[in-house]
Amino acid sequence: FSGLVAGLPKKKTLSILHAFVSEMARIASEFGGEVVDCAGDRIMAVFWRPHNNNDRQPIYDAICCGFWMQTVMDRAFRSVLVQKHLPSVSCGIGIDYGEVIATRVGIRNRNKLVLLGSAANVAAKLEDAAAEGQTVVSPVVYDHRPSFMSVDNGWLFQPHPSWHAPACYMSNTVFKNDNTRREYVRR
Repeated sequence: FSGLVAGLPKKKTLSILHAFVSEMARIASEFGGEVVDCAGDRIMAVFWRPHNNNDRQPIYDAICCGFWMQTVMDRAFRSVLVQKHLPSVSCGIGIDYGEVIATRVGIRNRNKLVLLGSAANVAAKLEDAAAEGQTVVSPVVYDHRPSFMSVDNGWLFQPHPSWHAPACYMSNTVFKNDNTRREYVRR
């Protein structure tokens, strides 16, 4: 979005940003996530589970959400922008799983929810490492990804070349169609 700000009138840039953030927040909500932070064109969604609950459902929800976001960007969002003679945009997504502490910081009536812990930091770094249209996941997310996300079903994950020990995995795969996504979401 930084390039858009320099090359487009402010009103068009803000319109695209608003549409992007609104659509990504809607998708996160559809998969059981909640957007807890938005800074410019970067959003952070969390998929909560109670403390001391080892259910891996949040991993399943987060990875399906991330790939559905890429699918929507690939199949819908960019084509709408092109139809309106606006520049195309894309996003990189980073996903990690782990325990975080959620707290509010700031002064009265002007505070912000902050997530403390390595999972939040690693997810942000993975997003930074993701190229346009790419989803980068940590080893724990890769190891616990849904079983349908296999090479046999056309899901390709490769070790990220610039991420070392432990290796993270990147993919440009998107859902083939909306019907298959619905089956996976409602498992």
